[in-house]
Amino acid sequence: MGSLLGYVWTAFRWRWNLLVLGGATAAAVLSGQAGVVLPLVAAAEIAYLGLATSSPRFRKAAEAAGRAVPGAAANAAGPAEVENVRAVLTPAEWARFQSLRDRCAALTRIGRQLRGAEGGGLDDLRTDALDRLLWMFLKLLVSKNALDRFLATVDAGELRVDLQQSERRVAEARKAARPEALLRAMDDKLETMRQRLANCQRAAENRETVVAELDRVEQKIAAVSEGSLTAREAEAIGAQVDGIAAGVTVADEAVQGLAMPLVLGEERAPSFLKEKA
Repeated sequence: MGSLLGYVWTAFRWRWNLLVLGGATAAAVLSGQAGVVLPLVAAAEIAYLGLATSSPRFRKAAEAAGRAVPGAAANAAGPAEVENVRAVLTPAEWARFQSLRDRCAALTRIGRQLRGAEGGGLDDLRTDALDRLLWMFLKLLVSKNALDRFLATVDAGELRVDLQQSERRVAEARKAARPEALLRAMDDKLETMRQRLANCQRAAENRETVVAELDRVEQKIAAVSEGSLTAREAEAIGAQVDGIAAGVTVADEAVQGLAMPLVLGEERAPSFLKEKA
């Protein structure tokens, strides 16, 4: 949830507002009646800001775009963070992201060409929403990569066999009334092996969750980018993004137990599409 000042700042920065405000101010000065006209321009601007910031639709759109808080851009992830992610991912994982990003960029260009200047700030909201979704997709890829590397270090089948053998040895030691200190050590080893096997099984299940979320988010991104060719409501775009983000939170929680959360933090998404659009 953004602050009131953040909503006001977002509404004020909307490029069509700045264009109209600048034009009206210039016209007032050139009219020779600036003392009369400028107060009217100021009153109209205040009325616009009040109406915009009190609108639930506007607030949802601003929040979905991640622009409701002044200074948010300072917390945006930049090229260095993206390159760090690229260094972690496998070539196939990075190629998957690039393919999705390029498709979004192509559809964004088509949408801007279709709408021309009338798209205005809504086009910017669409682009920011897609940037946010692409950033989510990268987070999921990093989590999948971490889980893959974790699972590659453990042979679950071998661990299961070792566990069964250890259970037999403990049973035999108890039957033979071996010393209590030895039995405690063997029990501790057995419990540790059970924990390792449980971690491995949980990691495999969590990987399935993350892979399913990747597929879901990939399809949702495609739907949002394709729908942006015809959608006219910023509220609808914001609702889609919020719904997808909720699912990503579920995937985040799924890997918390292994101390491997979505590792990219909460920075504002980089501008994946603006330079390409």
